Amino acid sequence: MILSDRDIKKALSQKRIVIKPLPDFEQALSACAIDLRLHNDFEVFAHTSIPYFDLKNMSNVQVTQKITIEKDKPFILQPGEFALASTLEWIELPVVRDFLFFYLSIVSKSLVGRPTSQVWGTS
Repeated sequence: MILSDRDIKKALSQKRIVIKPLPDFEQALSACAIDLRLHNDFEVFAHTSIPYFDLKNMSNVQVTQKITIEKDKPFILQPGEFALASTLEWIELPVVRDFLFFYLSIVSKSLVGRPTSQVWGTS
């Protein structure tokens, strides 16, 4: 279920959703979303010849490269690349029936990025 702006405010006030620090609603809250800020550290997956990842035996395999972006500089993700990022905000979401499900939509502010920037997240 996608929450409306009123539902987001209600969930935040009832502590069903926790965001620390709480963003400025005037800037961050829209009709059915709240904008969060990306941290400046990214893990970008490198192109590799490894056919699969054995998570139990990854001690000597380097599959990502850490990139730190200077303040107010853009991070450009090229087509076909995948990156891990974190937000400056801490987010706590409810667990429903032993499963946590959320929808994360990364919306670019540019016309070029908009058609290619949606992400589903489950855990």
